[in-house]
Amino acid sequence: MKGKILNYSIQSNSGIITCDDGSRYSFVSSEWKEECFPEKGVVVDFGIGADNSTARDIFKALESNQIKNGTNNSNTDLINSEYVTPDRRLKRCWKPILLCFFLGMTGVYHFAIGEDKRGMMKLFLFFASNLLLCVSQIMRIVTHDENDAFYVCSFYGFIAFVYLFVNSICHFVMMLREKYKIKKDSFF
Repeated sequence: MKGKILNYSIQSNSGIITCDDGSRYSFVSSEWKEECFPEKGVVVDFGIGADNSTARDIFKALESNQIKNGTNNSNTDLINSEYVTPDRRLKRCWKPILLCFFLGMTGVYHFAIGEDKRGMMKLFLFFASNLLLCVSQIMRIVTHDENDAFYVCSFYGFIAFVYLFVNSICHFVMMLREKYKIKKDSFF
């Protein structure tokens, strides 16, 4: 049968599917056969349990345009990617962690976990801080003197650079803690 997820609770690991004819079927997370989490509003294909009130073997239904094109054009692709869960928590994988370790100050790891706005802001701040530091050094070389503009550019560039550095270290530690399920108190 085809239906739509009406509600799903992560706490109780159960949900409700509604069909076009108005009938409702409850389900538990063990019957969900996809890698992503069930999400409200997702169209599903399922079987009916022996008691005629529960759903079993639940899969995301393919829409007709997906079958023709062979692609998945739903808006939930980002949420259901291998990096981010529906409640926007980071999944336990290495790709964003390695991006944070090597390119943490640029903020590109935010793109990997679906936080595009935050990634753009950090990327802009990274380039702005480097530009301020470069301008301050060029001013010092050209004027052969360290004037007020040199100190202002150096100060703000250095503060932004330190903020990005500390922020990337904090996010790296957070991702490692999330990956290995380490409790907050055991780190510090």
